[in-house]
Amino acid sequence: MNEGWGEWSKAATGELADAVKKQDPSRLVDAHSGVNCCASKGDSGRGDIIDFHDYHGPANPAPDATRASVDGEHGGYSYVVPGHILGTAGGQDYGDAATSTEELTKAYVENTRKLVQRASCGLSGSVYTQVTDVEGELNGLLTYDRKVVKVLPGPVREINRQVIAAGAAAGGTDVPPGTPGLAGVSWWPLHQQSGTVAADVAGGHDGTLKGGATWTSGPNGGAVQLDGRTGYVDTGAPVLDTEKGDYSVAAWVRLDDKGHFSTAVSVDGGTSSVFYLQYSQADKRFAFSFSGARALADTIGEPQAGKWYHLVGSYSHRDGTLRIHVDGTEAGSTRACNGEVPSGNLVIGRGKYNGGPVDHWAGAIADVHAYDRALSGAEVASLAAHEPTAPTRR
Repeated sequence: MNEGWGEWSKAATGELADAVKKQDPSRLVDAHSGVNCCASKGDSGRGDIIDFHDYHGPANPAPDATRASVDGEHGGYSYVVPGHILGTAGGQDYGDAATSTEELTKAYVENTRKLVQRASCGLSGSVYTQVTDVEGELNGLLTYDRKVVKVLPGPVREINRQVIAAGAAAGGTDVPPGTPGLAGVSWWPLHQQSGTVAADVAGGHDGTLKGGATWTSGPNGGAVQLDGRTGYVDTGAPVLDTEKGDYSVAAWVRLDDKGHFSTAVSVDGGTSSVFYLQYSQADKRFAFSFSGARALADTIGEPQAGKWYHLVGSYSHRDGTLRIHVDGTEAGSTRACNGEVPSGNLVIGRGKYNGGPVDHWAGAIADVHAYDRALSGAEVASLAAHEPTAPTRR
């Protein structure tokens, strides 16, 4: 199946995949290309491949125990070369049109570069749309008549080689074990009650209160008060290696206004946050999220305004799983592969999306921890029950 085209039902798609596999067990079967897209009936769980489509993407599905993951379609940047098209000056361009060879090359290279990181978190293949223009789509690397190469071959070849090398290297090393203990690699208690410096008592990344952030009382002493519009705390560094290591972030949070998305902890990426420990206003749930994937805290339902909650979000490269814990108990999870890499700092009290700051926290936050490993369930429960003793300042 391609996306939702002609699909009768999820069950029928699975039966078809099983029948094809039975006829030739030696070949991989892609039951559903673009299972996430466009009127698809959903994932049947059959076949050998999980296949997502995303324009401009690339898509970032995570593999599961029995199926590899691929990006079945991404890209789609068009560039019209007059005299080398078939019958129409327009066509499907998936949202952006280039005006020169250099512009199309730049779009291809920047889009394909994202696959270098995604190979390291389990993506096994990708399909760019497309090699040549066709009748109604003018997004090829070559024109319809194959007479004009629409991109600069050198940069395209180089980024393709980088993706191939990343794929060859993926899975060759174990995920680092991380730093033991519940203090974490950084811990901002946010108990100061004065000044503009938020001390990191476990690491060397003192934060700075910005945008009118102030002090208030918290569950264990003090907390930072944020207005939901401009206030946040900038820690001055990414702190976590989210590309190669597992990681967790924890915080005590209080929501005073649930009228919009609010992010408690994030790390700035090039376009969006690498992750969001957040309140998802669309779902009315706490969540630990990537752009395009949310582990929702479904087991506790909608959180109450004015109440303190303990949140932990974690990501494990070993099984590609985002987890959200609330008050010491796992409340939701989802499998996902992260497409963003850190390009800025760990931030308390806001996120980043589509190139700009978003989702300022409306309420208070205290005792933010960053860990270079995925905390176990027992560790999360212990942290929620009692904050650790602050280590000697390094």
